[in-house]
Amino acid sequence: MARKVQIMLLIALAFFNAEAWAQESFGGSPRSFKSKISENVPVIELSHFDNDALLAEDMLNADNGNPLRIGVSHMVNYNMDNCGTVNVLPNGDKIWRVAFKSPDAANIEVSFSKFLIPDGADLFMYNETHDYVIGSYNVRNTMEGNIFYAEAIPGDVIYLEYYEPQGAKFHGELTVDMIGHLYRGILRSASGSCACEINVACSEGDPFRKQIHSVVNIEMTMYNGNVFSCSGAMINNVRNDHTLYMLSAEHCYDNYKTWKFYYNNQTTTCNASTGMPGFTATGAELKAKGNSGTSSDFLLMKITGTIPYYVRDSVYFAGWSNSSVTPTVGCCIHHPAGDYKKISIPQSVSSSISRNKFWEVRWKTTNNKGVTEGGSSGSPLLNANGLIVGSLCCGSSGCQPGGCGPSSDPNIQGLSGKDYYGRLDYAWTNGNDYASGGSNNLKRWLDPDNTGATTHYGLFYSELTAIHDTYILNCSVSPNPTSGMVTISGSFDNPQGLCRVFDLMGRQIYTQNVMLSNSTEINLGHLSEGLYMLEIQNAGKLSRSKLIISR
Repeated sequence: MARKVQIMLLIALAFFNAEAWAQESFGGSPRSFKSKISENVPVIELSHFDNDALLAEDMLNADNGNPLRIGVSHMVNYNMDNCGTVNVLPNGDKIWRVAFKSPDAANIEVSFSKFLIPDGADLFMYNETHDYVIGSYNVRNTMEGNIFYAEAIPGDVIYLEYYEPQGAKFHGELTVDMIGHLYRGILRSASGSCACEINVACSEGDPFRKQIHSVVNIEMTMYNGNVFSCSGAMINNVRNDHTLYMLSAEHCYDNYKTWKFYYNNQTTTCNASTGMPGFTATGAELKAKGNSGTSSDFLLMKITGTIPYYVRDSVYFAGWSNSSVTPTVGCCIHHPAGDYKKISIPQSVSSSISRNKFWEVRWKTTNNKGVTEGGSSGSPLLNANGLIVGSLCCGSSGCQPGGCGPSSDPNIQGLSGKDYYGRLDYAWTNGNDYASGGSNNLKRWLDPDNTGATTHYGLFYSELTAIHDTYILNCSVSPNPTSGMVTISGSFDNPQGLCRVFDLMGRQIYTQNVMLSNSTEINLGHLSEGLYMLEIQNAGKLSRSKLIISR
């Protein structure tokens, strides 16, 4: 029995990292995967984008101070009334499905200008082979203004599947207004960064394992459909209060239509060329910024979407130093060309003579340890203690002179080039903006109580000392393992609760409304032997427990 349980727990680790648990979603699987309904789903093929022409256009615009463009969008107007097919199940429930194809896209994504669905309805999105599924999304995912957008799907076809139960309070409305065509892929394949870049899984990353967890790939979409990519890092504040602050570069900011943050988008081994992102958060609001002309090209945002609680412990809030003393050599962690996360080790860091608000970084010309590229913008410069001291603005470094793209870029000097990182110590007060009572500086947000801290160390989410976490439901499940009957024990604010069970693929296989008391029995004897996730919801709080059924 002990050996069996051990194997099940090892499988559980894979379960918690499965792609089904990505952007905040609510598990399960599309009903068409298990229902006997037609597999004939209409596929709408969109106009063709010339990827090579787009890359050439990017090269011409490489020195315009813009973030790296990774995609463009089809501007459309599709809804449940003018496209797709509807299947009515024997019990009266309805399933609407449609697929969109953007030929030769590396990744494809969808934005909804209207996302208005009733309780009980949900939405899934998946690829042609059904091995990449995101969702379910429901009314709780609705953003301000009744809009919604989700993470990308690998490949050039995306399927939408909307379920609405019979007797729903109203008929849902979904309107797709943008379909993103990403020609630089950010999922499941390398995006074309240069050969000298180093995966964070390599030994160079060993001194900075915690800090690597703080760096994210940021994807931004403009209202005209252009999609851009930058790098950024979660950054801690003196209160240690879980505030989702993200540090990046001002030139990465605009009044974008969508913000997406891809966490742990990296390879699992040093020499791998493929990997998977861990999860995604969406939405951001500006807190402070300063451009490279008058300040140090810094940007502080607060992520407005939530990070799924079951992956929060993998989120690291990096520490910082606002010292004006030249920092010791540490590293830069970034997403060059929108690629998997890389680490670069500088040769030297010094105060810039020509740009006094920036640190000047030179790279190793022998025994090279990486450089930066387009898409690295906004990435953190860490000192030897792993504290953020700056964020990447600009520079001329590259793996080789002219760059490694199809066309030569005269601004790239190769390994002898130098890069400039906006100094955190200048952004701290942003040229006395703090002293004049302004909020357009880092100190107002990272040291809100004016403690005078000059350094603050990083912590994982679970290590932060917040007063309370309102999402946690305190209850226990026993016995575990069980042959089928379990007892839920705890103190509940409301007797009405919901019990859900998920299998190892994240699929919801059981749901039941329950009346909760201090001790409530639930019979799960109909489930096969194995490892499951048991979820209890009550009065806006939630508890999840691994549950082993063994007979």
